Amino acid sequence: MRIERSLTFRTPSLLDAFDGSRAFERMRASFEEACKKDLAIVWHSSAVFAGRFAQIRIVGTRLVKQMTPAIQHLLSVKANTSLTGLKIDFWEENETGIACPLESVEVNGPERTPWRQGEWGFTVGSCEDRFIGRRRLGMDMWLDREDQHIIGCARDPERFSLLERGNPVRFPLFLWHGDQGAEVIHAGLVSRRGHGILLAGRGGVGKTTVALASLARGFDYLGDDYVALQPMDDGSFAGHSLYSSAWLTDSHLSRFPSLIPNAARGTRPDQNRNLIFLYSGFADRLPCSVPIRVVVLPRVSDGSFTRFRAASKREALLALAPTSILNLPSTGSRTLARMARLVDQLPCFWLELGADLPMVPDSLDSLLSELSLS
Repeated sequence: MRIERSLTFRTPSLLDAFDGSRAFERMRASFEEACKKDLAIVWHSSAVFAGRFAQIRIVGTRLVKQMTPAIQHLLSVKANTSLTGLKIDFWEENETGIACPLESVEVNGPERTPWRQGEWGFTVGSCEDRFIGRRRLGMDMWLDREDQHIIGCARDPERFSLLERGNPVRFPLFLWHGDQGAEVIHAGLVSRRGHGILLAGRGGVGKTTVALASLARGFDYLGDDYVALQPMDDGSFAGHSLYSSAWLTDSHLSRFPSLIPNAARGTRPDQNRNLIFLYSGFADRLPCSVPIRVVVLPRVSDGSFTRFRAASKREALLALAPTSILNLPSTGSRTLARMARLVDQLPCFWLELGADLPMVPDSLDSLLSELSLS
């Protein structure tokens, strides 16, 4: 299998002295040891990511509770088992007593380490490497890109941040999607009767408002922040869901009272948002994938009414590309070319958001009708 590896992320300068194969093997051996511990409970499930079969094993009851709610809609879903599958293995250090073997990695002497800090945590690995390591907030994760195997160790799941709970296994999972030709982009995605509406724009423009307001009125929800974009054989594009979770500030949450019972508040001062797990209230409206039929650019307006107006292809691409390429482990020029193809072949519209939330899904329904997609 040919793997695309032109991924753009920070590369430490000490990689030539680091043995990623040995590091991954130590993680794999420690996970198998955790599985064999007395009284160890190994939770396992099948899942589907980007239309492909995945197997998940987690050792540690607290870790299961923290890692699975955001991907509950992808578990035990029928997948194409003929496609090469992904393996995800995690264990909890405190519950099993098996320590992460990479607590201190030495390169050319005890004072040097290959871990490099970045926005996503600490990384070891390059865009050409088979093995990529990630350390973030009490968790180590490694990806073997050729064997499609992610292994991780968590020290104390009770101290997970909202990010780790709402977007579990984020960095290696995003890399894996890119290797399969389904790059993760910064966008939302909802659908009505199987017609996907891609919501494009930087953070704060209203993607979450549109996605949740539409979900509350009968639309299907695939994401409000990250989705995977995959070209199909017929030239069209499919959008794949990654997480069924959303973040809302207190004031934003007050506009969605039905979601309040499912809200989890962060315990740290910097976590000033509420994490919402959508599966418990909307399990039947969280599909894994849909074909994308239209691109919508939400924008908060001063008016009372929600309305559409045509957007240019350039405006749509500028809404999608910068945050997808600069802030995510994208494949650079390939991702840009795919997004350009997407907006070129699909109708694109601005959505001026008014104060009345129920008007948002009504307007989307009207737009689909005008496009003969209802």
